[in-house]
Amino acid sequence: MRNFIYAILAIISLIALWFFMAPSAPQTSVVAFVATPDLTTNNEPKAAIETADYHWQIQAGKIIGPQQVEVPQNETLLLSFISDVPDEVHLHGYEQAVQINANEPATLRVRLEHSGRFELETHRLHRVISVLEVEPR
Repeated sequence: MRNFIYAILAIISLIALWFFMAPSAPQTSVVAFVATPDLTTNNEPKAAIETADYHWQIQAGKIIGPQQVEVPQNETLLLSFISDVPDEVHLHGYEQAVQINANEPATLRVRLEHSGRFELETHRLHRVISVLEVEPR
């Protein structure tokens, strides 16, 4: 009986510790992003997209956004990021990077002059957040 009471007290203690010590979510609001190219106001795609805009959100180590982006060569991309921790995002092959401050949006503008497959990687998390497929024209 004594062991049963100790077990119950241990479980109650662990639950109480979890409630008091569990990390809380940041107090900033989270904006949902849609990972699609911009469209005209009448919802018809532009004949030639001059600039495509894609968004990623990094929160608690989880990456939300497109895992792969396919675009034609010679387009301009706006790659937008928001993270709950400071980081740097690097586009391999184009050797461009953007610094991200915690909970502040950051944008990388890239003119896609080279075709191929390029990784978009975070340096702090050391994770590939997306693959950029640039199709030759």
